[in-house]
Parts: sequence; C-alpha cells; structure tokens
Amino acid sequence: MPGTSSLLRSGVSRFAATSLFNSATSPAVPQQQQIRTIRHDLRLPDDFPEPWPYKEKGFTRIDAIFDRTQARFNENSKLIVVEGNLGSGKSKVAKEIADTLGFHYIPDFRIEELVVDRYGIDLRDYYHLFPKSFRIPTYDMFYKNPADDNTARMSERCFVSRFDQYLNALAHILNTGQGVVMERSPFSDFVFTNAMRAKDYIGIECMCFMFEILK
Repeated sequence: MPGTSSLLRSGVSRFAATSLFNSATSPAVPQQQQIRTIRHDLRLPDDFPEPWPYKEKGFTRIDAIFDRTQARFNENSKLIVVEGNLGSGKSKVAKEIADTLGFHYIPDFRIEELVVDRYGIDLRDYYHLFPKSFRIPTYDMFYKNPADDNTARMSERCFVSRFDQYLNALAHILNTGQGVVMERSPFSDFVFTNAMRAKDYIGIECMCFMFEILK
C-alpha cells in the first residue's frame, strides 16, 4: 500500500537520523584491545626466582617478610577451571590443556577420597558398625536413595572439599608462579545443590546453609 510504504520510509529516515545524531554527540567509548596473556612456549630468564617449596616448608609469617611472592609471577601465572557435567570428558580436556601450557593439573574431587584413609582402609567396610549419621555419604548411596538425610551432608562435604582444592590451586600459583588447570570449582558446585533442591532431595534449611557457607 502506498500509504504504508511512505510511513515506513519516514520511520526509517527518522531512525537513521537519530542514530547518526547519537553517534555524533555521545562520547567515544574506548575500545579495549584483547591480547594473549598465556603462552605455551614461555621461557623464563635464568635469574628468575625459584619456586618456594611450600609443601615441605610451609609459609610462615617470617617467610612472608623476606619472600616476595609477586617476583615469581609471569604471563602463565593463571588459574584455568574446566567445567562440565558428569562424563562429559572434562578430565581429558583439562589434562591436554595442562600438558600444552605446562600447567599443574588438579583433577576433580572424588568423594571416595573421604572414605579411604591414608592407610588404605575403606571406611565403608565398617558402615554396618556406625550409626547412620556417622556414615560419610557417597554417590552410590545417593543414587540408591537421593532423598535420604545424608544427601544434605554429601552436598556440604563436596562443597568444602572443592573449596579446599581451590585453595590448594591458589597456594600452588602463589608459591611457584606456575599456572594451574583444575576441574570444577566451589562456585559451580551450586549447580548440583540447586538441582537437588529443585527435586526436593534437600530441604530449604540445607539450601540456606550452603548459601551462608558461600558468603
């Protein structure tokens, strides 16, 4: 229709004029240039500070006075977190990234690490002697009865353990300057907490408690 075409052309003209006016009068927004900050072929100078043996010596207040942590930092002093669902192949991807960049690799937390002590004793072999509230929940127990009371304990244990892994990753970077590639982080662990709450596997009290821990 002639009237409609005329109205459309008029509207387009006004829109174009307004856009040109705004672009001419609005202050220029600085464009940030993206640059690469991780190199797979990084070569450190010969006089670069040696990594601090934090696992053997720790790091005391006296060490903090004389040691300069930032002197070990370089372009690759980064933390890379690889996220993904169960069975998505994130372990393989994380290992390949770590090998390519020369980073330290930290695998995903396995809840089995809590039920097998340093002597190799599996506490699950003695679960029949423990009260239910003293049993460390595992994924097998969760799959059999996801609405069990131990599900809330499992959620809390997983979050705390992943937070410990996150602290270990930061400690490695700060003490050695080497980058770290790790699977999952405590910040993404709430995906599982929200999903369990949506299915009513955990109560609102557990949900609020988990948010308080995150704070």
